[in-house]
Amino acid sequence: MSFLEHLDEMRSLLIKAVITVVLFVMISIPFAPKITNLFLSNLPQAIKDSGGLLQILEVSEGFTLTLRIAFATGIILATPFLILFADKFIKPGLSENEKKYSSVFVLSAFLLFILGCFIGYTITLPMAIKLMYKTCYWIGGVPNWTMSNYIMFCLQVVVAFGLAFLMPIIVFILVKLGIVKVAFLRKNRKYALVIILIISMFLTPADLLTLIVMAVPLYILYELTILVSSFGLKKKAIEN
Repeated sequence: MSFLEHLDEMRSLLIKAVITVVLFVMISIPFAPKITNLFLSNLPQAIKDSGGLLQILEVSEGFTLTLRIAFATGIILATPFLILFADKFIKPGLSENEKKYSSVFVLSAFLLFILGCFIGYTITLPMAIKLMYKTCYWIGGVPNWTMSNYIMFCLQVVVAFGLAFLMPIIVFILVKLGIVKVAFLRKNRKYALVIILIISMFLTPADLLTLIVMAVPLYILYELTILVSSFGLKKKAIEN
């Protein structure tokens, strides 16, 4: 495949990716209330006892929030297809042996993304909301959250965890392509930890608990990536 053909393929895949996201966003719009209820289930009991209602302060806020929920949900649902499109774009540059493992990469990326979203929703989100709620009283205030801020906080946590868990796949691909060496990853563990902490800080809301809950599994995945990469390189050396 020539360079121009590769560019044309990239343009075609980008158009398909945009269309896929738009379709899933449109499909998600009718389900916005159900998605909202999923997040409202994590509300502190004190707010539930008072009616469990979050304020909508602006006339257009309900409409805007619906679109935001649909967009985030559309991205999550479209992720398997986006990963397939990325695999299709990269595959022509791989060797025949590497192409055999591309389906494993696609499946692993999808499972890691779902795992990240699952951990974000079931573990991190309840703890983060409880911490934010108690901090309001600790600092001397009274929580009076709006629907928009609360839902966007929840979506940020869930989507951020899903995207962050794709990092090991990216690192593994870089190792397979020879861009990054396993020895380099081993030697620079402390710098990797700093980078993970920085990524976690940018992807998560501004609280230490959420940052730690994201950073710890990411570093474990980093170490697992080194182990898997080392095993793959040893197997390749034996085959050669």
